[in-house]
Amino acid sequence: MAQSKEVRELLEDMDRLIWWTDFGRYQGCKEIIIPKIKPITAKELTEKVHKQEGSQDATKQEGSR
Repeated sequence: MAQSKEVRELLEDMDRLIWWTDFGRYQGCKEIIIPKIKPITAKELTEKVHKQEGSQDATKQEGSR
């Protein structure tokens, strides 16, 4: 499955978010500060994923030629 740069960056941000959350819990932090992640709403995330799925379909069609 081919991933666009945007989707790959989103997955890396999610990994970073999980790591910092776990790290914060381990440190006993009440407030967790996560660096280098742009805020994104669920609606924006859904739109990005749907847009990406559409472009992946186009990529698959090109690859089958």
